[in-house]
Amino acid sequence: RQRAALSTATRHSRVGARCPVPYAMPLIESGNQVYAPYLQRTTPLTDEEEVKHKQMMGLDRGKGEDPLLIQDRIKIAQRLQKPKLLSDMSSFKAANQGAVFEDFVRWYGNPENPLGEELNEDSLKRKAEIRSKLSPEQEKTFALKEASEAISLLMNLRAFWEDSWDEAEAEAAFEQDPLFNPYITVEMMLHSLETIHPALLMNQVLAVNLSNARFVLSAASKQARQVHILAEVFRNLDDAIDLALAALTKDSSDQVAPNTPGGKSDLLSHLATDTIAKCEEACNQIGEFEILLSRSLALLEKLPGKYGLVDSLLQEGCTDGTFVFVKDPSDRDALLGAIRSGQMVNVTIDPSSFFPDASMREYVLSNSDRLNPCQLNARLVPSTRGVASSFNGSLLLALSSSE
Repeated sequence: RQRAALSTATRHSRVGARCPVPYAMPLIESGNQVYAPYLQRTTPLTDEEEVKHKQMMGLDRGKGEDPLLIQDRIKIAQRLQKPKLLSDMSSFKAANQGAVFEDFVRWYGNPENPLGEELNEDSLKRKAEIRSKLSPEQEKTFALKEASEAISLLMNLRAFWEDSWDEAEAEAAFEQDPLFNPYITVEMMLHSLETIHPALLMNQVLAVNLSNARFVLSAASKQARQVHILAEVFRNLDDAIDLALAALTKDSSDQVAPNTPGGKSDLLSHLATDTIAKCEEACNQIGEFEILLSRSLALLEKLPGKYGLVDSLLQEGCTDGTFVFVKDPSDRDALLGAIRSGQMVNVTIDPSSFFPDASMREYVLSNSDRLNPCQLNARLVPSTRGVASSFNGSLLLALSSSE
C-alpha cells in the first residue's frame, strides 16, 4: 500500500508529463523513471524570417563585406534560441522533479551548432580557396584561428545551456506563456504588407496561386491520369511549376537589386526576366492541362474505364479532319454504345424503338411563283426532358427571298 501511495503521489507530482521514456537511464540523483514532457510547438519560421535571421547572423555577406566576429554571432544565435530552450527546460523540470542538467542533456540531446553553418560542398570549396591563397605560415595561423573559434563556440554553448537551466523554472507547457503570439504576428504581417514592395508581394501571391493550382488539378485528375497523354501533360505541368516556384523563391530571398546603380528604380529589379518566363510557361502548362482534363473527363463519362480508347481519341482526334481507327472490338462497341446512348436521350414516344427521334426537324417550303421566288425555313427542336408528346420544344421560322 505504501508503494502504491508513493507511486500515485509521484504521478501527481509530474505536471505536464506525457509518457515514460522507454529504455532511458533513470534520473541521476533520485533514480526515478524519466518522463517525456509535453512541449510547446516551435514558432513558425517563414522564408522571410529565415532570410532576416541569416542577415542578423552575417551568413549572407558578400566577399567585399567584413564578416561578423564569432562572439557577436554566438550572442545573436543564443538570443534567437533561448525562448524555445527555456520553455523545454521548464517543461522537463516540471515532469521530472529533482532532475539535474545532465538528465536533460541525455534526454534532449547534445546542442547543435547554434550558428547554423553546414559543412557542405560550397563551404568546403570556399575554405579551400582561402587556404590556397595563403602562405604556409598564414595557413597555420588560419587553422589555429578555426580551432580557437571551435573551442570558444563549445565553451560558450555549454555555459549558455547551463545558465538557461539555472534560469528555467519548473513549469508545464500549458502553464507557460505561449511562444507564438498571434497578435504580434498579425501586427508584423500588417506592417510587412504595408512596407513590402509590390513586386515582392505579387511574387508571393503568384507562388501561392501556382501551388494551389497544382494541388487542385492533382486532386481533380487523380483517376483520369490513367489516360497516358493526361499523365504526361501533368508531369510537364509539375516540372514547370517546380521551376517557377524555385525561381520565385530565389528572387524573394535574394531581393534582386532593389535599385539600379544610378539610383533610379528599376521595375524589374525585384523579379528576374528568367523568372517571368518560367511563370508564363507554368501558366501555359496549366491552361493546356485544364483543356485536356475537361475533354478526358467528358469522354470518360461516356466511356467509363476505357482509358486506352480515350487516350487514342485525345491524341489522334484533336485535329479537325483526322480519322481515328478503333481496332479493338470492345472499344468499338463502347464507342458506338455511347453514341447510341446520346441519341436515345431524345426518345419520347417509344423508348423501345431501335431508331430514336430526330434531335431536330427542318422543313423548307418554297413557293411556285418563279417571278417572285421565296422560301420558308422551319426548324423544330423537341424537348429533351422526356415529356411524352409529339412536340414540346421550340420553333424557328425564317422567310427569305431567293433568285
